[in-house]
Amino acid sequence: MRTRSDKVIHPIIYVLVTYVAFRLMALILVKPGGYITTLSDFTFYRLLASYAAQGFYPAVHYWTEYQPLFPWIPVGVYRLSLYLPGWGDPGFWFNILLGLVFLLAETATLLLIYLIGCRLYEQEIAIRIAWIYGLLFVPLLVMLGWFDVLGLTLLLLALYSTLIRRPLAGGAIAGVGFLVKLLPIVVVPVAFWREPTWRRRAILVAVTLLTIIVVALPFALLNPEFFALSWTINLKRSSWETVWALLEGYTSFGKAGGGNRFDPAAAGAEQHPSTLPWSLITLGFLLVYVWLWTRRTDWHDDRRAVAFTGLTVNLLTLYLKGYSPQFVVWLLPFVILLLPGLRGVVYALLLSAVNLVESPLYFTMLPDQS
Repeated sequence: MRTRSDKVIHPIIYVLVTYVAFRLMALILVKPGGYITTLSDFTFYRLLASYAAQGFYPAVHYWTEYQPLFPWIPVGVYRLSLYLPGWGDPGFWFNILLGLVFLLAETATLLLIYLIGCRLYEQEIAIRIAWIYGLLFVPLLVMLGWFDVLGLTLLLLALYSTLIRRPLAGGAIAGVGFLVKLLPIVVVPVAFWREPTWRRRAILVAVTLLTIIVVALPFALLNPEFFALSWTINLKRSSWETVWALLEGYTSFGKAGGGNRFDPAAAGAEQHPSTLPWSLITLGFLLVYVWLWTRRTDWHDDRRAVAFTGLTVNLLTLYLKGYSPQFVVWLLPFVILLLPGLRGVVYALLLSAVNLVESPLYFTMLPDQS
């Protein structure tokens, strides 16, 4: 029997409250890796951010393997953590504050998944999608260890803006997201065909490019060499944790380069020789994508727009030289959104299980077994 209060509270509120409370408790009490290993990049983020205490800043005084915008978030968090009284481990406040930033992004991601679900189905199914995503373990694990949740939020926000006929806002958001973690830019080709005229399409592209230029320009002016490395470092790196790596006989994880982050020559050093024809591989994937993108389809159908965005993310994941297990959060929302039933749940759980077998299980328990 429904009470009066049940009628005035929106169903998604129940999901959001339990979702946030669950993750907030995990942020404070759960260490990623459990009994197997320590599994988080928070310590690494804090190390880079601590250079700010000596007057050194990312993409200005030293190189990072990330696009230029994200590394400044840990710098701000680190500066703020210094004003708080020391308690517990040295990185306690940094980890909590950065975790709260990621929690905000995760909460926005859940809400966006629900809102996109409302565009594709009736509210009952959209709520189901939110519950399914909220109960998946891997997104929680990634929130506790890596910044990919920020890029995912921006990708979904750009996609939702496109679906609700706000393409210019979506283009600007995708431009900012591109400077956090390349992938949000994949929304722009979808938004391009949803625009009714070539003039509006040109404006969309211009807004996206202008956003990227305006936000990136200060970094480019302060240190052009380190700024350029933010984009070229992954081109220099060898393959890791992909089919390409297996074809090249490499079965370990990826490293960004040497230990000296103040030396541009140390960035993106190869861990093993690259033997594959990457120019031809790139051309092949590009031709497949262009063929798919230029096919006749109803781009104004929201489900097809979401499906093509997910397809693009999948193609990029297959194309990239390297894959890290936290990248799975880019794929899971599309599995649940496009297959909101038992089949989607099974796929999401299988994908999550394979990811956990790869890391931490394989690298920790079977590091010498190829």
